[in-house]
Amino acid sequence: MSVLHDLSATEQAELIKAKEISPLELMRHYLERIDRHDRRLGAFITLTPEAALEAAERATAQVREAADPRELPPLFGVPTAIKDLYPTAGVRTTLGSAALGDYVPEADGHAVGLLKAAGLISVGKTNVPEFGVVCYTANDLAPDARTPWDETRSSSGSSGGAAAAVAAGLLPIAYGSDGAGSIRTPAATCGLIGLKSSRGAAPHCENLTARRRSRFRRDDRQPVRPVRRFGEGEYRTDYVLEGPSPAIWTEA
Repeated sequence: MSVLHDLSATEQAELIKAKEISPLELMRHYLERIDRHDRRLGAFITLTPEAALEAAERATAQVREAADPRELPPLFGVPTAIKDLYPTAGVRTTLGSAALGDYVPEADGHAVGLLKAAGLISVGKTNVPEFGVVCYTANDLAPDARTPWDETRSSSGSSGGAAAAVAAGLLPIAYGSDGAGSIRTPAATCGLIGLKSSRGAAPHCENLTARRRSRFRRDDRQPVRPVRRFGEGEYRTDYVLEGPSPAIWTEA
């Protein structure tokens, strides 16, 4: 078998369902790599290793007890992380701003719920520029995000943390949002694949409103899509996120 972090997310899911690796084994592998390399790369703002390991243990038990593991969700047990512009229940959501450094939503955004339903397990929140407004990933909460191909250079933005994590093998896949290149330029600087989908083809980023700190709104200009290392055969990583977000306000 190849080194675990050299496998695609789809390959990892297939090995989990074949009981050749366990979600817990895979999670421990990635958390060890994050601990070893992220100080240089600035890929994450917030890490939740205890919650990730607990979720991986539950997933391992589900695979063991399943009558047919192939019936489990498409990316079951595969690690990922959530861009820190998306609301995540019980996990700090800063939008890259010290002004929101202690903000913890009570509910997940729509896209986050879809990722969980696909079986993905989050290790935390990836780095973003403050409020996602510039094309480089730097803020007052975490080290600047850098491309692992040249650590003197930025990984761009605003999905710079997600791209740095995937390119360095700290995650097999991570999800970003793209309004004006926020997936595409980090993918380019980190040697990854990242696309912006048409409006309505994928859920959209839900951002804090200026009117009320505890409320998020849908932003139709920023569809949610993955950054990934592989092309062929990885369609499942895109299509776990299909269709537009509900056109409703979401209390968080």
